[in-house]
Amino acid sequence: MYKYRTSVYYRNPDGTHKTVGITANSRRELERKKQAIKEKERKGIDLANNSTFGHWSDKWLNNTKLNQGLSVHQEDSLKCILKLLNSEFANVKFQYITRNGFQEFINQIAGENPHTHRPTSASYLRKIRSTAKSIAEYANGSHVDGVSAFYNVTIPRNAPVKKRAALTEEQVYYIETYKHPMQLFAMIATFSGLRRGEILALQWKHLDLDKSKIQVVQSLNWCPNQPVIKKGGKTANSTRTVVIPPVLVSYLRDYRNGLAVYPSPCTPVCGTEQGKYFTQAQFRRRWGNYMKDLNMRFGDFSNCDPSKSPVLPMQIEPFTPHQCRHFFATLCYLQGLSIPDSMQELGHASPDVTIGIYTDLKNYHRWDLSEEFREKLKTSYRIPITGDSSIGMIENDNAG
Repeated sequence: MYKYRTSVYYRNPDGTHKTVGITANSRRELERKKQAIKEKERKGIDLANNSTFGHWSDKWLNNTKLNQGLSVHQEDSLKCILKLLNSEFANVKFQYITRNGFQEFINQIAGENPHTHRPTSASYLRKIRSTAKSIAEYANGSHVDGVSAFYNVTIPRNAPVKKRAALTEEQVYYIETYKHPMQLFAMIATFSGLRRGEILALQWKHLDLDKSKIQVVQSLNWCPNQPVIKKGGKTANSTRTVVIPPVLVSYLRDYRNGLAVYPSPCTPVCGTEQGKYFTQAQFRRRWGNYMKDLNMRFGDFSNCDPSKSPVLPMQIEPFTPHQCRHFFATLCYLQGLSIPDSMQELGHASPDVTIGIYTDLKNYHRWDLSEEFREKLKTSYRIPITGDSSIGMIENDNAG
């Protein structure tokens, strides 16, 4: 039993009042607890707030994320992360979440994600850690105690690493040579490095082919299936001017000149036959058909009879729009573009992202690149940025 008890009259920032009961084993301890509560009152901490992780994760999601125009994919991905965090911490108050406890949680899901029953990749673990830290910072802004558990938590070294490979020379050849309704999108993605939403939001007025430049000023999201155009893009640096190589300039000129009707400035570059933006279902269906058609054109079916199967087996390696973007980052690396120039081209908000990509590509120039590919790096693939280092990686590789 406590020897000493008292009550402290507390005024919340919203004007409400609360009487807080205090118990202690000594007068000194009682006075210390009383002063601690008065200090919280002075700082404007609301004792009426629910301080559980789940309460603040909901507030963070609704107040800072759902009103930012996230795509359906981004919103679903974020909700999956929150579901995973809340399965462990939803009903736990911040002051009872320790750094060791959160580290144990990260280590556990690194070995097996309870939703997929597979090991969790290092990149996804970093997203989980970053999300938890953002929620804690949001709660800390409202004077919630005990939000330091999510700092300095490490990602296990044995967590699997998923690498998004760049396109191969063979895949680039497919894109350049095979005429298809989705070739336009693939060419822009491969030789400008624009994100999918940035390409789908492009209008013809954003292209300055005389100066080999594309202005990126907006992006397209789907909510839930219908296209929604928003200013800017994924990061603070998404609004930018991208310098493109001659191969793309020439292709875009020929494409535009080959249209039955010269496009108006506000017409989407990559859109439907009616000049409208793609819905999510339309884009997914057309990209899937593109992969199937490439497979039919370039796949080796000498050992199978296509007439006996309604679905052709996939004989080529399919690729994604992001792999096209990664290939453009590879071009930047092989041509020796500086980190600031590459950041500008790719629209990265942090140099760490660009450095991380360059680190992954360290051995790319040692691959058995064909002489034709090396020549194109100096000519049709060359990104004409003033002051660049003129295909430095290839020249260094040849010299060695």
